[in-house]
Amino acid sequence: MFGPLLHAPRVALKLIELGGALRSLGQIGADSEVSLPDDFVEFVAFVVFAHMHHEAASGHEFAYRRPMFNHVPRAVESGMRPEAIRALLDQDDDGLLPEEIELAEFVRDVLTGSVDDRRWAHMQDRLGPRRTIETASYALLDFFFCRLESALGLRDATEEELDARVKEYMRSHRGSGKLSL
Repeated sequence: MFGPLLHAPRVALKLIELGGALRSLGQIGADSEVSLPDDFVEFVAFVVFAHMHHEAASGHEFAYRRPMFNHVPRAVESGMRPEAIRALLDQDDDGLLPEEIELAEFVRDVLTGSVDDRRWAHMQDRLGPRRTIETASYALLDFFFCRLESALGLRDATEEELDARVKEYMRSHRGSGKLSL
């Protein structure tokens, strides 16, 4: 994604800094008090990707599978359950754990601009005010990155490539079973 942004290095740098401010970026020993854990942000990312993908199927948005394809290994290696990835892709909230459903619903509401006071307060009770804002910000940043990558004309993954990648990681990896937050 950042290849085309070499023509706009100040933009690329600020986007990298913003993403880094919101997540640990896999740093060993990263302070979980000052960053969102990788499994948590990967789950948020997959909610965004799956939401956009399903909107495309109903003609509302554009289809762009490359971020999902690229994030599957990192998501599973961070501890995200492969079954949660499959459930999100299949729009099957019954395949999610209760805390995953709660987070998925919050992120979807952020994306559609429909977060009500009750849901916001509930997420603040779960995550605290700062992490609730960071979670909403990260979801919108992922949405922005997907739109930007598509606008820059980066090659998309096919449905078959995505499905094969998800199946491969479902067979060969196990997630932690529970989100860090």
